Amino acid sequence: MPGSDSLTGELALKIENLLAGVQSQAWAVSLRDRDRSLRAGNHPETTRYNHMLAASQPAAYLGERMPEAGGACDPPLVDSRQVTAFQAAVIEQRSAGTGLNKYKALQQFFRWLVIEGEVERSPMHGVPHLLVPDVDLDTDSVVLTGKGGKQRRVRFGPRLRVLCAGMCVPAADARA
Repeated sequence: MPGSDSLTGELALKIENLLAGVQSQAWAVSLRDRDRSLRAGNHPETTRYNHMLAASQPAAYLGERMPEAGGACDPPLVDSRQVTAFQAAVIEQRSAGTGLNKYKALQQFFRWLVIEGEVERSPMHGVPHLLVPDVDLDTDSVVLTGKGGKQRRVRFGPRLRVLCAGMCVPAADARA
């Protein structure tokens, strides 16, 4: 494929730049080890980059917003409350779709830490897989905010109501 070598080199450089931006030495070591594991599994550069991006962002978030929390210094010290707060911030700043992608990558990162024996239990356990801002179960609707701040109310049926009642957490509640 023409140009694929340059793309591979660019993504490898981007991964190194991501890792260089991580303030905590323990996070950087864990992320480098995870990248090495993904390379050994013959995962494509784009997958590696997306996983490294998703796993490095909580380190920055915790370092900026919760510097006293152990998770800001060391990935095995991250708890589900910190992951939920990070997820809520991603959804608030970006979108629910981006939040879901980050959730999946973080789930794999912390599962890998369990396999490696770094943690006994993933902090992703108990973290809702979808945080929906402004869930209104009384009116069976969700207020979705798109880019540019445009909002729309979406009604949902009884099936989604049951799912949301059991699994979805309003983003504002997640940060509390």
